[in-house]
Amino acid sequence: MPKDNQGSYELVDSQSFNKDLEQNITTSSDDIFPQTTDASDSKFLRNKFDTIASPTRSKFSFRSFKKRKFLFTFLILAIVGTIGTAIYTTNIGADITNYYNNKTSNNSNEKTPESESPKTDDAQYNNNGEPVDAAKPKETPEDNKPESKPESNSDSDGKAESKPQEEPETPKQAAPKGKKKITMDEIRAGKFYVYDSDIHFVQPPAQTTEFNDEGLHFTRAHNKIVVEKGTDSSYKETLLNDLTFEYEGQKHRVAKFEPNFDLTLALVSSDEELIYRHSSNAYYWVYNIKDQTFTPVVTKDKTKPVKVSYATWSPKYNYISYVQNNDLYVKDVRDQNVKRITNDGSNNIYNAKTDWVYEEEVLADDKALWWSPDEAYFAFMRTDEKSVPKYHLDYYVQNSDGASKYPIAKDVSYPKPGFPNPRVSLKWYNMESGELNDVQRPDNEFGDDFVIYEALFIDEENFLVKETDRESNRLAVRHFNPLTNEGKVIYRVDAGKEYSGWIEKFNKIVPIPPRDGSSSWGYVDVLVKDGYNHLAYFQTAVTETPKFLTTGEWEVLNSPISYSKKKDSVYFHSNKRSSIDKHVYSINLATDELSSLGDALEQAYYEADFSPDASYVFLNYQGPETPSQKMYKVEGLYEIKLLSLATMLEMSKRAYDLPTKKYHRVNVDKYDDDTPLDVNVIEYLPPNFDEKKKYPLLVHFYAGPGSQVVNSKFDIGFEDTISSSLDAVVLYIEPRGTGGQGWKHRSWAKRKIGHWEPRDITTVTKKWIEKGFIDTERTSVWGWSYGGFTTLKTLEFDGGETFKYGMAVAPVTNWLFYDSIYTERYMDKPDDNKDGYKESQISNVENLGKAKRFLVMHGTADDNVHIQNTYSLLDLLDIKSVENYDVHVFPDSDHSIYHHNANKVVYDKLFNWLRDAFQGDFDKIGQ
Repeated sequence: MPKDNQGSYELVDSQSFNKDLEQNITTSSDDIFPQTTDASDSKFLRNKFDTIASPTRSKFSFRSFKKRKFLFTFLILAIVGTIGTAIYTTNIGADITNYYNNKTSNNSNEKTPESESPKTDDAQYNNNGEPVDAAKPKETPEDNKPESKPESNSDSDGKAESKPQEEPETPKQAAPKGKKKITMDEIRAGKFYVYDSDIHFVQPPAQTTEFNDEGLHFTRAHNKIVVEKGTDSSYKETLLNDLTFEYEGQKHRVAKFEPNFDLTLALVSSDEELIYRHSSNAYYWVYNIKDQTFTPVVTKDKTKPVKVSYATWSPKYNYISYVQNNDLYVKDVRDQNVKRITNDGSNNIYNAKTDWVYEEEVLADDKALWWSPDEAYFAFMRTDEKSVPKYHLDYYVQNSDGASKYPIAKDVSYPKPGFPNPRVSLKWYNMESGELNDVQRPDNEFGDDFVIYEALFIDEENFLVKETDRESNRLAVRHFNPLTNEGKVIYRVDAGKEYSGWIEKFNKIVPIPPRDGSSSWGYVDVLVKDGYNHLAYFQTAVTETPKFLTTGEWEVLNSPISYSKKKDSVYFHSNKRSSIDKHVYSINLATDELSSLGDALEQAYYEADFSPDASYVFLNYQGPETPSQKMYKVEGLYEIKLLSLATMLEMSKRAYDLPTKKYHRVNVDKYDDDTPLDVNVIEYLPPNFDEKKKYPLLVHFYAGPGSQVVNSKFDIGFEDTISSSLDAVVLYIEPRGTGGQGWKHRSWAKRKIGHWEPRDITTVTKKWIEKGFIDTERTSVWGWSYGGFTTLKTLEFDGGETFKYGMAVAPVTNWLFYDSIYTERYMDKPDDNKDGYKESQISNVENLGKAKRFLVMHGTADDNVHIQNTYSLLDLLDIKSVENYDVHVFPDSDHSIYHHNANKVVYDKLFNWLRDAFQGDFDKIGQ
């Protein structure tokens, strides 16, 4: 889908120096990580202070010991405070960051495991000789994790009653005078980030229900991989001594690291070449932890490693599955025997691997492979895209020394609305017999143009598949038994009829072991109940009518769900307190008791990652106060250790002028049942705000159907920079059609993309103008991707009345240019919604001409929102002689705009352009 890249700044690789920073930066006593300077530094400082305060100097000839002590102490504090402020309010703070970053990365320019690294300008190519944007970041769950002391709280009702939402509290962060303004350089230097640990629980073999959950976890520490236990703070073993290793005379650096449960072997990747958002080519290795040796998973000429699309463990760690040249292979780790499962892989046939549209819009993964938990079978998706039209991408500046003499061409199979989609089918393989068969679909009701949204084995004999029609309006959940080779549909959902919505990828199904004397595995899924997403328990794999575990006018959110057999409880995330908050809850399957992990009444935003039986949890408090990441024992919520470092952020909060953020719910309309239709808004007020003054206004949004970006997370980014440095008010608006408030709120987007977003944004903005502190001649909107589309649509709708300026990055301008699965999910096929598609286009460019000026920026190699969108808009502007705009294109950058320093330039351009607009510099153009 079109992604909002807000906050995706190109940072120094700060994760690698967390520990060094903690050990070396001197902080004051109220810092989160109080430290002392090293002995030599302390001695130096003492000598200097002693010299300055010496009684032999007439200036410090004290008459009494008490006066000497008082003045001596005062002088030390004054000097230290002055030095600290001087250091941190200059670029020395950034130099400190860079010093420690460079200190830990001298030995290699490769990236660290599962973390983003500094971007390189060197050209990269995949196995097919196609160019790869070396700077393209992986999609990561973003953010900073705050300091919190959650307390256990129980809500035994389990069925939340409907109650009106109150306006959320505002975090206290008034901005004193005399501090430095925030700039993008400070943001990029990582001064306002909390640095978390890249930490993971070790997973037991699949469906191991009887084991002692010790909270076994591994993490990267000082260029090593170490493993620790939640049950024993003294236990610490090194799995890998150095992330850089040598093989056949060549150096490699570990990217991904996944050990087996008994910690004898690890599956490791290196030398990754990113392709799209989730896909890459890389070398994969089996690392022997005891012998500390690396063996390539795939080789050429017996020893030379070969890159593959991916490699992954089987559920019990006996096999490694991998895809090479779009064919699937399975390697037995015990005897090294390799089975080739398919032979028809090609540029148009993908086996167990997703193509572009499935990777981006459906599975959000490059893998399409599902093992049975006993490793007796596996199923995989076969994708045939021979009928899918190609989109042509040209790369102009892949060479490090400048432009190529001829562009490098790349074709991407990219289905657009109304055009053929890839044809998918499911195959299953019997490991014992070696037979490969089709997963049967005898009662197929969607034809050959169906979409597979999810698949998995509930247990050894029961395989479930979620499939929809092409437009994602109707869902069929299909059951298949590999023992009998029979399949049937268990239940159906008609999203359009039942809740005026659509089907989309949500939480993964969670298998539940046999309980209450049953011998069958069941599962928990998320379904719509009374217009809200809630947990549903299916007692067996073939149960047709589930038991809803939660109900109420709140939602289960799209975050991982976990199950504890010991507690017979399901753990999940929800916004029960407020639509902008996110808390962690558990529901007991036997008693229906609903409990919160922490204070359910606290305004907060949490992310939780549980150990295999949910005995331990990595709990990330992400806002609205200072983030923190901690490990807890779930029972009693006992804190084991702090995992994050906030020293840099705490120093920055004292040194810089920060805007004040306020959360609002603003009424814009009524629902069909006459209840108020409110939207969520974050207001940024500049430092030293005076409501009697007039301020410029920037309005930001993403606004995609079902998306949610307005929340109570702590974050300091581009909008804070604008508010602080340009003395501006900023609004972050989430119009109707977005997520978090149930389907009566989401469904406004159905078949009407681009209609309600500009109306709600304009309505909210006019309410702020009525407050009297907005300069109506200095108002702007901005957004990226879907937000870029909404920017242009808002300028088109408003015609210069409310908004004088706008900035659109990588915008969709015509939904007939975007991919079919995303677009038709909300808009249906073009022939079935001609009026909706027509209204959604940016077509009334004369109204764009009524704004004072607008800016459009796009990457030429954007595989997601093609630059065709911007070129089409420019053509319309030429035809209508509209000239009040600026354009910046980024050669070879994809949707994230990173190639060759582009990410720095794009944000600097946004800032400088907006500064010029607010200063009235554009008023002189054309005069």
